[in-house]
Amino acid sequence: MSFDGNFTSICDIELWNQPVQQYHVGALLVFITLLPNSFINIYFLYFSLKNNYLMKHKFLQYNIIIFSCEYLLAGGNTMLLEGQYLYAYFTSTKIHFWSCAILRTLQQFTLFPIATSTFLLALQRFFIIAWSMKLQWNVLFLFFIIISSPSYINVYLTIFKSKYVIFNEICTFYPVQTNIHLLYFTTFMTSFLPAMALFTNFFTFYLLKRKFKLLKNVSKYEDHKRVLINLSIQSLIPCLSNFPTFTCFFIQIYTHKQIPYLVWRITDVFHYIQYSTSTFITLMSIKEIKKSFFTKLLSFKKIILGSLKK
Repeated sequence: MSFDGNFTSICDIELWNQPVQQYHVGALLVFITLLPNSFINIYFLYFSLKNNYLMKHKFLQYNIIIFSCEYLLAGGNTMLLEGQYLYAYFTSTKIHFWSCAILRTLQQFTLFPIATSTFLLALQRFFIIAWSMKLQWNVLFLFFIIISSPSYINVYLTIFKSKYVIFNEICTFYPVQTNIHLLYFTTFMTSFLPAMALFTNFFTFYLLKRKFKLLKNVSKYEDHKRVLINLSIQSLIPCLSNFPTFTCFFIQIYTHKQIPYLVWRITDVFHYIQYSTSTFITLMSIKEIKKSFFTKLLSFKKIILGSLKK
């Protein structure tokens, strides 16, 4: 996610450009990191639809479905972006400016819903614990649209209203919208919203302990606790994964100092590994799911070993 502040008129560049030769290692790292993404998220999406425990605990089930789909979409878009670069690099062909620019813009557009969802699901659980009020899904969807609106505006301005481009290691050139502060704001929010979700979950857990200390309903307390742990993990992972990348981004923006190439590559791997691990780690935090998953895994292993012996 490196950034160069030198602007060039969009009219002065070619539509087809040679890929930046130095980025091929970074593209390979990101592409390889994302290889398990599709398999893992499709599998756990199917798993969440069929698992008996999750079918009885609808909030957890919807939670897994939402994040599986969002990570699948975000990971798939990034793989297309990096794959386009790698194809051009290894075949010595050129990258189309708008093809790469649209995929690069959609990269943040598909990442933003993950950040928004972590916050809204945490907010819904807060309302349930604090005031016994459940926000309806249509209300949550409305909030989702409102909170995500800056990312929609950013996509529109970048694709349709940009007059200048900057050097970009993936696309060679990338369009820059006139309202650059909106881009900074949406970038900041992708890290801020998961952090707010994590804080909300901790505060909700504090309220939960106070509330059920008086009511002494152990079963209901454990159900709420399980959901909060699940939500906390899903907000903690993007917090940890996004922080290094966006810290480097803003350091480079405001200090005008170039971040070393190796640092960017490390932050890339750290950022993209969440796409393949978040759903798995979240599910394995649920004792009943963990037991069911590893029981199936052992059964599958026995079948494989049995077939090999034959």
